[in-house]
This record gives sequence, C-alpha cells and structure tokens, in this order.
Amino acid sequence: MRRALYRTPQRGASLFVALILLLIMTMLALSGARNAVIESRIAGRSVEQQRLFNDAEAGLRMAEARVGFYSAAALAALAMSCSPQLCMPYRDAVRSGGYIAPRFGQGDEVATYTALSSGSGSSEGRPVRWYVALIGGGGDCVSTDCTAGGKGGTFLYEVNSCAGNCSGNGSQKLRSVYAKHHDD
Repeated sequence: MRRALYRTPQRGASLFVALILLLIMTMLALSGARNAVIESRIAGRSVEQQRLFNDAEAGLRMAEARVGFYSAAALAALAMSCSPQLCMPYRDAVRSGGYIAPRFGQGDEVATYTALSSGSGSSEGRPVRWYVALIGGGGDCVSTDCTAGGKGGTFLYEVNSCAGNCSGNGSQKLRSVYAKHHDD
C-alpha cells in the first residue's frame, strides 16, 4: 500500500514536462523558419543588386565603345543630340551639371538599350539608360567645338549608366571617364 501512495502525487508531471518541451521545440521551429525566410529575402536582394550592377556596367562599356567608334568631327556633330547610337545631350560639363549625380530623372535625355542579364531566368531583357557628356580635354579646349575646328588632342568623356528604376530606389547608377585621343 505504501507504494501506491507515492505514485499518486506524481501523476501528470510527465505530461506537463512533455507539453513544455513541445512548446520549446515549436518556438525553435518557428524561429528557424522565420530566419530562413529572412535569409532568402536577403539573398534575393543581393542577387538582384548584382544583376543591376552587371547591367549598368554593360551600359557603361557599350557607351564607351560607341564613343570610341566616332571621330572628333562626328562627335561634334552628334553633340546636343540623343539617339540609340550615341546619346550626348550636353555640349560640355557645365551644361551636364558637372560631377553632381547623374541625370536620369523624368525628361532627361538618355539612350536606352535592353540588357540580357546572365542568370535572370527569363529571356526578357531589362532597360539600361545611358548618356555621355564631354568634360574636358584638348589642352585649353573644353567643348566639342574644338574638335570640329581640327585642333585634335585627348578628350575626356563622362559616361553615365543606370539599370533598374533610375528615378528612385531599386537602381544601380555607374559613371566612368573615357579618354579618347582625336587626331582628326
């Protein structure tokens, strides 16, 4: 009879311990699932930023190649215009705003081409905007009028590129300086 008396007060203790352990395991599982979702979002944004960077970099290289293709006289003739072949909407650095943030707002003249991002998972391309501005060169000559006059020399072109939503967040803007020597 004594044994029966000792077992009676401990009835339900194992159920209470099991419920506490189940609660702790559930909280750990929910925390792990939440962390996995957050990590997935971070990784997705990182991949998207890398794609935008790659697209903007491709825009810079394409624009630099186009500037390198034209002669000084052709660049002078194309200044103040914007076409898919070459977008040079500003005659010089003063009119382009110099070294302030690149101009990719509403109404700013830019060229656009479609970038096919590697690893994007779709065949659709994304628009990349770019433009070029003359920022100096040719000794004391700082405008495209000098190249038209036949002075020649090395000229510096500011190349700006933007991939993504260029007027707000979710974009990547890049800028480079391209030096080209004109003998014509």
